[in-house]
Amino acid sequence: MIRGLGIAALLLFSLPLLGQEAIVPQKFQAELLAQAIFEATNQLRLREGLEAFKANEALQNAARYQAERMAKRRRLQHKWPGDKKYGSPRQRIQAFEGNYNRTGENIAQDYLLDIPSGKAYFINSKGQATQQGGTPIPYRSYQQLAQKVVKDWYLSPGHRANLLGDFEFIGIAASFLVPEKKGPNFDVYLVQNFGK
Repeated sequence: MIRGLGIAALLLFSLPLLGQEAIVPQKFQAELLAQAIFEATNQLRLREGLEAFKANEALQNAARYQAERMAKRRRLQHKWPGDKKYGSPRQRIQAFEGNYNRTGENIAQDYLLDIPSGKAYFINSKGQATQQGGTPIPYRSYQQLAQKVVKDWYLSPGHRANLLGDFEFIGIAASFLVPEKKGPNFDVYLVQNFGK
């Protein structure tokens, strides 16, 4: 039992170290990105003098369903008209046995290449993404992508209200990677579900 506990603790404490490496699309781990977003979110809450969120399986399952649905449709949206069971954030959370008085949802679509906002990239003869001068553009690490997404949510009043809101539980998911039409970049869809 102690040895099993030691392995679990080793895995838990090695996640941030793994998250510092650049994402390799062929070996993408959605769970590692979700864990990095969970950590970045709770770091933000602690800096703001708030309690950390507790992870919740029902919220995570609802978030995973929504992230994968958005990725399959390549569309970022909270509500799916006509769907009576999974059409709204509250319906999804309830469908996955999350019974909360209050719920919230943050969604995002981001990409793996570390491209500054508003900047173009080019594809060289080897199929690599480069800046205009030919300098290769690396993929972000799990931690970099997580910190960027949480920062973007923080800068948006509606998303910030959820991040800093009076919720107790959170579930986070990242979709599978969606290849972009232009070159080696990939989109990923991200969801945070909140409950109290």
